[in-house]
Amino acid sequence: MSTMPSFGPEASVASAATMTLSMESGAESPLPKPKRKPPRGRPSLFVAAMECEGDLGNGLIVEAFDISRALFVSSVSTNSCTAVGRYNETAPEDKRIGPGDYIVAVGERTELKEMRSLMEDKAFELVVRRPHLFKVVVPKAGRPIGLGIMYLPDSAAITIKRIDKAGAAYAAGVDLIVGDRLVAVNGRSGSADALLAELRRSTSPELTVSRCG
Repeated sequence: MSTMPSFGPEASVASAATMTLSMESGAESPLPKPKRKPPRGRPSLFVAAMECEGDLGNGLIVEAFDISRALFVSSVSTNSCTAVGRYNETAPEDKRIGPGDYIVAVGERTELKEMRSLMEDKAFELVVRRPHLFKVVVPKAGRPIGLGIMYLPDSAAITIKRIDKAGAAYAAGVDLIVGDRLVAVNGRSGSADALLAELRRSTSPELTVSRCG
């Protein structure tokens, strides 16, 4: 599958692919209001104290784009010589950091670049939020799905950067907003390319959505 080149200024990490899942252009809606209420309940929030020893660093791989409100945890090391590996070994199960979690602050800082910088220190505190996961079905009914997206080459999630008014997602009135991440399509997870292929193939895709709060 071919993807468009990187959007350098738009992504806060390098080599991000970006495209519009549409065969025709349409008016853009930066933040359409959902026509139904989102599911009740909020993800849990906790603080994790990190201490780095040696040269292996914190053991976390995170993703973020300029539209993001938090750092998305894409990979977590199990090596006890890394900060997160050591933390997870002793933390209660409900406060262990895992892939798919969001880092909403480092210490008292919430700006993406500052958080990344502080995570290179020897000791720091992470404020972690569990993802709010839910599913929506988008009947295409002959329309393009109408989502502008971005993702990293090794990512297992697709980030929504635009919702077109001419597309099926907007017409269906489903609860999608800019910054949401698609982590599965029709119950199938995997690479971003695999998610895109399933999204294109399906006439009424069921999207598993991850939202930060």
